[in-house]
Amino acid sequence: MKQINNYLNSKFVWLAALILIISASFFLVHLSLAVYSPIDYFKITYEPATFSKTEIINGDIFNATIKSRGVAIRDTPSSADAVRFSYRYTANNKATGEELVLNSFYTVTVEPFPQKQGGIYETTNVASLQFPSGSKAGDYMIIEEITNIEMKDQLGWQDAPKSSKPPEPIKPLEPTKPSAPTQPSVPTQPSAPTQPSGTGGGGTEPSKPPEPTRPPEPTRPSEPTRPPEPSAPAGPRRKIGTVTYSPEKPNLVQPSISAPIPEPAPISSPEPISAPTTSKSKQLPVQTSCLGICVPVGQSGPSGMMSQGTSGCKSVPGNSYRCGFFGWQTCYNYISQICYVPIPIPVTLTVSPTTVVNGTFAVGTVTLGSPASIGGQIVKLSAIPNASINIPASVTVKAGETSGIFNISTNAVNALLNVTIKAKLGNYEGSAPLTINPATVSAFTVSPNVVINDTPAVGTVILSSPAPAGGRAVLLSAVPSDSLAFPARLIIKAGETSGTFDIQTKKVSSPVNVTITAGLLNLSSTDSSSKTAQLIINPTPAPPITALIVSPPSVIGRVSSVGTITLSKPAPSGGQLVRLTYYAQGYLNAPNSIRVKAGEISANFNIKTKAVDLPVNVTITATLNDFQKTVLLTINPLPAVSALTVSPVSVVGGAVSVGTVTLSGPAPAGGQVIQLSADTYADAYNNVSLLGDTPQTSWYSWSPPRPQITVKAGETSGTFKIQTNKVGSSVSTTITATANNSKQTAKLTINPALIATCTDSDGGKNYAVKGSLNASDPTGRFSGIDNCQNGWNGKEYAPTGELNELYCLSTPKPNGGTFDSVKYKCPNGCSDGACLPK
Repeated sequence: MKQINNYLNSKFVWLAALILIISASFFLVHLSLAVYSPIDYFKITYEPATFSKTEIINGDIFNATIKSRGVAIRDTPSSADAVRFSYRYTANNKATGEELVLNSFYTVTVEPFPQKQGGIYETTNVASLQFPSGSKAGDYMIIEEITNIEMKDQLGWQDAPKSSKPPEPIKPLEPTKPSAPTQPSVPTQPSAPTQPSGTGGGGTEPSKPPEPTRPPEPTRPSEPTRPPEPSAPAGPRRKIGTVTYSPEKPNLVQPSISAPIPEPAPISSPEPISAPTTSKSKQLPVQTSCLGICVPVGQSGPSGMMSQGTSGCKSVPGNSYRCGFFGWQTCYNYISQICYVPIPIPVTLTVSPTTVVNGTFAVGTVTLGSPASIGGQIVKLSAIPNASINIPASVTVKAGETSGIFNISTNAVNALLNVTIKAKLGNYEGSAPLTINPATVSAFTVSPNVVINDTPAVGTVILSSPAPAGGRAVLLSAVPSDSLAFPARLIIKAGETSGTFDIQTKKVSSPVNVTITAGLLNLSSTDSSSKTAQLIINPTPAPPITALIVSPPSVIGRVSSVGTITLSKPAPSGGQLVRLTYYAQGYLNAPNSIRVKAGEISANFNIKTKAVDLPVNVTITATLNDFQKTVLLTINPLPAVSALTVSPVSVVGGAVSVGTVTLSGPAPAGGQVIQLSADTYADAYNNVSLLGDTPQTSWYSWSPPRPQITVKAGETSGTFKIQTNKVGSSVSTTITATANNSKQTAKLTINPALIATCTDSDGGKNYAVKGSLNASDPTGRFSGIDNCQNGWNGKEYAPTGELNELYCLSTPKPNGGTFDSVKYKCPNGCSDGACLPK
C-alpha cells in the first residue's frame, strides 16, 4: 500500500509540474503578445473615403466606405492570430467647432495578421453614420479615430498596449460630392411601408446595404440627444471628408442607424436527378413525397438543409445537424437518391439596455441555436407597437456565427411605453421587451442670474431627449412671484431638446431672491420632473458719475484735449476722488485721478497727446464706487509731406529757384515744421543754400540749426527759396522735405553761366525773309526760326496772317538775355515764316 501511495505521489508531482510548465508557457506567450502595439510595426495608408451621400437631412443614414492598407515595416516580436481595430466616427462643425458622435463603435478584424517585414493586409470599412437628433445645420468634417486595438492568440482577445509613437496617417483627399449616392446606398424610407407577415414595423425590403455597427451600451445621458461617448480614444484621428447637414424636412419615421437588410431570394428546388443505373444497385423511382429536394448519392445538398431517406433507411451513427452545416442519412447501397429538408433553427432575442429615454438608442442581439450556414441566415424583425421605434426589417447572421446585432432608435413619447420586439426564423420566434420613458428636464438655467430691476433675463429649459410630435409643455412657476413676469408654460417644439422664455423683472426697493421652477408632469404617473434656478433682482442704483467728456474728442498728436467729469450730486466734505484709467496710455500724458472739490459736481483734467504715425483711439475710463463711465479720444498723426516741387527746375548758377512743400492736411495749431536738406554731393560743394525759417550753415558745420520752414496753422503748404551758386559744369541736386516720418524729394539742375552770343540769319527784323536765330546767355541756350501764327476762327485753327519774327538785341536784357521776338501783321498774309509780297 505504501508503494502505491509513493507511486501516486510521484505521479502527482510530475503531473503538477507539467501543468505548471504548460501554464507558464501560455502565460509567457500571452504576455509576449501584449508587449507591442501593431501600429508601431506597420505603415498604414488610406484611400480617399467615399460617402453614400453628402447632403444629409435630419434622420438620414449615410455610409462611409474607407479602404486601408498596412505594410509591416519590421518583424513583430510575437505572433497574433488576428487583430481587431475599434473605431469611432464623429462630425466636427466647421463654424462652431462642436463635435457630434455619428457612430461610437465600429470594428474591423484583420485575420490572418501578417507577422514578417513586408507583410501586407488590406481592409474595407463600410460604416453606417447618423447625426443625433437636434444637431445644428452646417458643414461638418467627418473624423475617424481608432479607440482601441485588440490582439488574439490561443488564449483569446486582449487589448494591445498604446502606441509609443502613433504614426501620422496619410491625410485623405476630400471626396467629391456625388450627384447620386454611391454604393452602398441607403434605402429611402417608404411613406407607407408594407408590413411583413408578422406584426411590427418593417417596410418593403430594399437592396442589401452594409452590415450595421454595434454602438456602445446606451445609458441615460445628461444630454438627451447623444449617446454616451467612450473613454479617451487610443488615437489616431483622421479627417476623412466633409458633408452638409440640415435638420429640415425630417422623416416622419426616423430610419434606424443601420439600413434594413433584405432577404435573399429563396433557393428554388431543382428537378430531381435520377441516379445512374449500375449493375450493383437497384434503380428506384424518384422520391416525390420528400419535404425538401433530392440529389444523387455522393452529392451535397443546399446549405441549411438536412437529409431524409426513404423507408427502410437508417442513419449513420454519430451524425449531428447544426445550423450552418448539413448532413445526410445514408441508406442501403441500392438507394441512389438522398432527400434534403430544411433544418429547424431555434432563435432567441435580447435587447440592451431594456429601458431607455425616448430619442436614445438600444442594441438588439439575435442568437441562433447553431451557426449560420454558408451565405448567412436572415432573421426577420418586427415590433409591437412600431410607431415609437425604428429597426431594420431583418438582420443577417454571418456564415459560421451564431449571433447578429441591429440598432434600435427610439422616437419621442408622451408617456411610458412598453414595446415588444420580435425576431422570427421559420417557425421559431424570439422576443424581448423594451421600455421607452418620456423626456425629463435635465437642466434649467436663468441668464443672467443677477439683474437690476426692470431689466430682462432669459430662462433656458433642456430636456433629456427630443420633444414628441405636438411639442412638450413645461410648467413654469416662481416664489416669490410678484417681482417678475413670465409665461405659465413653455412649449418645446417637436424634435427639439431645448426652449427659452423671457423673464421681465419689476421695480424693487431692496434685493429679492426668486426661485424659478421648470417641471414636466409625466402622463404615466404622478411623478414630476423638475429643475430650479435662482434669480436675484437688485434695485436700480443711483449712478455716482453722470457724464465724462473730452473736448475736442479728436486731436492731432502733440495737441492737448480737456476731460470733464460730472457727478450725480455735489462732492462731500473733503472732495470726491475719481480714478482715471486709459487704454492705451502710452500715447498721452494725463493724471491717474481727479478730485472734485467739496460742494461741486464737476472737475476738468488736461490730456497731453503724443505724436503718432497712425490714428489711435484711446479709451478713457472714470471709476467711482465700482461704477464706470467711458469716453473715446482719437489722436491723429501730424499731416504728412505729400508733395515737393521746385520752380524753375533748371537755373544758371547764381540764380534762385523756389521750393513748395504740400501737406496731406491742414497744419495743426502752432504750425507744422518741415525739415529741409539737400543731397550730400550738393552740400559738399556748397552749390545751394536753402533759405527757410532758419538758414543753412556751411557744409562743414555740424552744429544746428538745420534749414526748416513752418507751415502755418490751418494751411496745407509753404514755400522756401533755393539760392544757387555758380558752377563750372551742370550739377543735379536733390532737395528733400521731411515731416512726421514722411518725406518728398525734387530735382534741381544748376547750369554754368554762358557767354552772351546771338546770330540771326535774316539780319534782324526782316519780315520778308524767313530767318533762323541761335543765342546763348545766362538763361541758357536757344535756337528758333521765324514762323507764321495760326488762330481759332470758331471752327478750326487757321492762318492769321501774323508773323512771329525773332531778332538779336543790341543791348542784353537785365537777366542777360540776348534775343527777343515780335508779332507782325503781314499786309498780304504770311507763309513759311515770311510775309507774302503784294
